[in-house]
Amino acid sequence: MCEMIEGATFAEHETVERDRGLVVIAVWLEQAGPWWFAVAHHEKRLVATAIGTDREGTAETIRHCLPHGRAYQIVDEANEYPRSVVRMLARLEAGADEVASFELLTLKP
Repeated sequence: MCEMIEGATFAEHETVERDRGLVVIAVWLEQAGPWWFAVAHHEKRLVATAIGTDREGTAETIRHCLPHGRAYQIVDEANEYPRSVVRMLARLEAGADEVASFELLTLKP
């Protein structure tokens, strides 16, 4: 299952403009309970999430969720941000009634 982030329009954003569109999206994959989660992000801004039953399938799903033509890299080490997103997604998948707020990454087309 892929979760396209609602409201994640790919309009101009000051960070992306500064980098002239050379944003590399980091993709973190982690297992939590029976599920694998993928978190695509850049500088603590969320791009997309995915959930699956195995690592390879979840990695494939998140690739289809990313903006077409944007550079991405599956990372071997993650900072606290994607790990915290995975923990929150795992709690939601387990039935927790939780509200989360994340800043979305917007990109120029």
